Amino acid sequence: MHLGKTTKTRENFGGWVLPVEQMDNLKKRPYLYNASAGSVLELLFLQRFWMWCLKFVPERIAPCVLTCSGLVINVCCCLLLLSYSTDLRSEAPWWTFVLCALSLFLYQLLDALDGKQAIKVQNTALEEVYDHGCDALSTFFVTTSISIAMQLGDSPALLVTFFFLSAVAFYSTHWQDYVTHVMVFGKIDVSECQCSMMAAHLLTAIYGQNLWMQNVFYGIQLREILMLMSFCCLVFAILGNIRIVFGGKTPLDGLVKIPRRTERTLYPMAALLSLSTCLWATFNTGLMIAHPVMFLVTYGFAFAKITIRLVLTTVSYGELDLWDSSLVAPLFLCLNALLSTTPLSLPISSALMCAMVYSVMDFARYFTYASWDMRDALDVWIFSLKYPVGDPRCRNGNNGVYLTGLNNDELLKKARPEASVASVGAASSNGTKQKGGKLRLRKYLGRSMGKECLN
Repeated sequence: MHLGKTTKTRENFGGWVLPVEQMDNLKKRPYLYNASAGSVLELLFLQRFWMWCLKFVPERIAPCVLTCSGLVINVCCCLLLLSYSTDLRSEAPWWTFVLCALSLFLYQLLDALDGKQAIKVQNTALEEVYDHGCDALSTFFVTTSISIAMQLGDSPALLVTFFFLSAVAFYSTHWQDYVTHVMVFGKIDVSECQCSMMAAHLLTAIYGQNLWMQNVFYGIQLREILMLMSFCCLVFAILGNIRIVFGGKTPLDGLVKIPRRTERTLYPMAALLSLSTCLWATFNTGLMIAHPVMFLVTYGFAFAKITIRLVLTTVSYGELDLWDSSLVAPLFLCLNALLSTTPLSLPISSALMCAMVYSVMDFARYFTYASWDMRDALDVWIFSLKYPVGDPRCRNGNNGVYLTGLNNDELLKKARPEASVASVGAASSNGTKQKGGKLRLRKYLGRSMGKECLN
């Protein structure tokens, strides 16, 4: 199965959302995914468990099927929970939290398997955009589910801060990738957060939502302590990404030389700062208290949209525009708040409904068009395999460098420290510094990556 064909007329002028230059980059440049991972739980047992599960995934399954299946499971369970707690503070049946824990486990598993399946059958920029795009949406739904478990709806400041920092941390990770061409994961990272949320859902199912309202000391509730710890971890992650953006080294710098962008590296901050300003400005007007779900959906999809745009720009070696259409809904809410004392303003519920519908539709439009562009440029299908394994046109394997924590010693022995990655070899027009020299990592890397753990 694949999405409908685009017109030849549009292909002559670029893609639906990608200009001609970025479409050409997708067609002509090799796709390399460089990353450094290996969190505590992944090294302990998760990577080995995922590799064992991969044995049961047929080769005919496209990676994007796994990615989207995990997202659908996650979204369905979150919507079920929302049907019982539309204000994010009402009681929900115990079994809904068991389902949320199970859905998060399945999402984590499928999210891990899609990258490994990509190495086997089809590894292109399309799979990365789908993987990280679904993660961007899941960030919103996962934070919403855990907020209901802890009844954060009666503490709007805690809820919005948790939502905001989660979105910014995820975005900053991809901003750092945009600049360095390396995804950097910490020792305590997404896997640990997801496992903590699974445990929280199960504890909620056993002891009830009131568990998190218990006073620990001096009137401080358990949920407030957990939120404070979460905030510290998220801020630490954000600052770590910013440090790397402004010249800090990545874990791969001692292994290979990967040229960085040197121009317009702050452009990704434009949409983020604008969106953040609108969020806090409208929060202070009471929109969040009046209709928390519509408020969070509006901004959740807006944050997901700018993240996907950043990922797509990274893999197509393009440049970000300062303006993004995802800002329309937040700016509309700000304008409506400014006109609240005049006859020109809409009722809060109507304004939020319009903003929410626009934000969701804008995300869906962009993601659909981006999918068509990548499919046409890469000559692949999305939810099925156009070229099976063994076909000369099959794009499987990995030519990038991915340290998982389990393969570090082996790769360090095989790689030459002076090697430079050719993924950005012709990117001077995109503001990327060129150190000269071609990719000198032995072909061993491309072969071994297919056998090693890839999340």
